[in-house]
Amino acid sequence: MKAQPANNIKALSEKKGISARRLAKLIGTSAPHMSRLINGKSPLKTKWLKKLSTALKVPVDKIVDIKPHPANGKKPVEAFDLMLPGSIIGWLLEAADNAKTDLSRTELSRLTSYIYKEAINAGLSEDHIKRLAHMAVQIKQILG
Repeated sequence: MKAQPANNIKALSEKKGISARRLAKLIGTSAPHMSRLINGKSPLKTKWLKKLSTALKVPVDKIVDIKPHPANGKKPVEAFDLMLPGSIIGWLLEAADNAKTDLSRTELSRLTSYIYKEAINAGLSEDHIKRLAHMAVQIKQILG
């Protein structure tokens, strides 16, 4: 069975008619590095996610394709819940920028999943979820 791509860069760039070489130029990297990003062999850090989002004109959550999951079957996923992962990713990236730190794709995925599950389980408001995202980045920075 073929391994799943680590991201949707290739599909999104093909859909937009942008070659990997052209995309590399648009985001300010080399073609070999772009290939490693596409194939998941180089970490897709905050810097690259933001540049790719701008170049491809898509939200970051479309690039990393983080899917929401019902929280332990406690509550069905509602329409707001489906938009929540994208918002969480945005808040995490905002917090990383504010803290002048970077989040790898793995860290972004894990934090998004954790915050999403906690938010659904606890019935947190949008403001509380945003604060939780900012605190998670601060804790990550403290722990290294």
